[in-house]
Amino acid sequence: VTMAMQRRILFPLALLVFAMFALLVGQAAFVGSSTPTGKAQRLRAKTVREVVPVEMMESSIETALAVQGPGFAANIVFVLVPVTFLITLYLQSERTKKLQEEMQNK
Repeated sequence: VTMAMQRRILFPLALLVFAMFALLVGQAAFVGSSTPTGKAQRLRAKTVREVVPVEMMESSIETALAVQGPGFAANIVFVLVPVTFLITLYLQSERTKKLQEEMQNK
């Protein structure tokens, strides 16, 4: 196997590994790193829920739904960048198509 062939295989493989790493680590921006709780902790949570006033529980829900910085940044990167790329690609392909049509008409 030649060196050029190894480069052709190595670069896409490195990109694939990087993408998988980004997907696995990037989920922490949305989910966080929580572990399943045991039965004793669940019982305590039920007791605390019954003791805590309703107003405090509502503010907890509002706090839980607040947008976090890393999640917001991930949305910008994973939505805005690909959309910008696709729009640029479309505009370039339309320009190329128009130039080819002009060359054929001459």
